[in-house]
Amino acid sequence: MIEIAVGNQLLHFSEDEILLTEEQAKVVYEFFFSNNTRIMTALKNKTSAEGKIALDFMHIEFAQALLVEGLDASYSMGFVASLLGSLVGGKKVPSLQLKAILQRFGKKAGDHWFKHASADDLWDDPEIHGIVQTEIARHFREVAFNLLANNAPTGY
Repeated sequence: MIEIAVGNQLLHFSEDEILLTEEQAKVVYEFFFSNNTRIMTALKNKTSAEGKIALDFMHIEFAQALLVEGLDASYSMGFVASLLGSLVGGKKVPSLQLKAILQRFGKKAGDHWFKHASADDLWDDPEIHGIVQTEIARHFREVAFNLLANNAPTGY
């Protein structure tokens, strides 16, 4: 069973705890919601004609919370469960951009943000399993859409 935060259980961060840039937050949204046309359109609408993304603190905080949840849920699964999950749920291969973000993020993230992932896990080769990505996308698609399309943070 995959343990995914639901409702108000995602972490919240102060401004000085935010590790992601606007561009990195965009990559996180693309990783989790690339199959959701509404969310991708809302994200595109936050991008200027010059290609510069314009995300507010709440957009970046939510992306960082999804990233922490994805990492922690992946490490909570254990090896056998993650192997079975990758066979059943498919394996979503992260982009090189996301891999770089995960590695930098894992080195800077606070240990107290995680229930299951250790500092060693995050330093070595942090990853988010495909089945975890799918579950997070399913659980938080409406929140992500409302946040990006309407600047309305609802229930995370």
